[in-house]
Amino acid sequence: MKIKKIAVAAVIAIIVVGALALLLQGGNAPPQGNVIKIGYQASAPHALAFIAKEKGFFGQEGLDAELVKFGSANLLMDALAAGNIDAAGVVNFGVLFAMQSASPGVFKVIGLRYYTDEAEWSIVARKNSGLKTLKDLEGKKLGVWPGANVRIVTNMVFEKTGVDANAVRTEQLAPELQLPALESGSVDALFTLEPYNILAVEKGLAYTLVRAPNSLLMKEYPIGGPVVSTRLLENNPAAASKFRKAIERAVDFYKNNREESLEIVSKYVNIDESIRRKLSARQEKTLDELSQNDFESVQTLADAFLKQGALKNRINASEMFLQAFARQTSR
Repeated sequence: MKIKKIAVAAVIAIIVVGALALLLQGGNAPPQGNVIKIGYQASAPHALAFIAKEKGFFGQEGLDAELVKFGSANLLMDALAAGNIDAAGVVNFGVLFAMQSASPGVFKVIGLRYYTDEAEWSIVARKNSGLKTLKDLEGKKLGVWPGANVRIVTNMVFEKTGVDANAVRTEQLAPELQLPALESGSVDALFTLEPYNILAVEKGLAYTLVRAPNSLLMKEYPIGGPVVSTRLLENNPAAASKFRKAIERAVDFYKNNREESLEIVSKYVNIDESIRRKLSARQEKTLDELSQNDFESVQTLADAFLKQGALKNRINASEMFLQAFARQTSR
């Protein structure tokens, strides 16, 4: 009888210890329902997602965040529309405009980033190619960043500078194929992003043909912003709010800790210190920092894409932002 009592007591003790362990574990782990998947590309513009992950901002806000890599912004947004991911640290407006035009209401933008006259984008020409101006690209082959956005911007830059776009052969190249294409001579130039434009010059494969071609179109070019799916906003608004808070903390961290931010980026983009120090500073704005001028800049860009035939119809760019969702759901 005594042995039986001891055995019962032992079982109870095990149950209690196990329950305490679960409680302690649960206190450190994000609650169920706060698991989100965040899309990214292996390029410097996705810094906010990298920072929020590496600095623990997602976890501190109560999110179990999984970063999911994509080869292009188009593929990323297709996955978001299908419900395979929930958000992204940045998506360019070229892709967002197209999705808003074809399938309005799939996402909401929760911030804004600008390119200025710093060369986060640039067109680099292959060493010894003899290219001196954009006009010299006629009859040549230009490798471009994958996805619709850079292709459309390329056409707008050509139109602005008098280049016959039909006379330039273009080929979309995945980032990892761009420098080998330059080295082999299979392309004469690249329209690409950091760090690949910097790497091309540093490795002696190319020289800068046009610095910051976006500045030929707009002095401050609204490139895109972090996005969250409307599905997440509707089904799990708490998680959506936590994602926004984590990204805004990343914006603040980037503004005040640029060197450490670039060190974090290098973990995902695979660049060494000499290249990292040459990455451009970028202008990031949180949702609360946006003004009417910002919305007008995005609208101007959307109308330019419409003129290029990239959109099915004219969109109201401000409706892409989270404030519009808040207005709709409060009615």
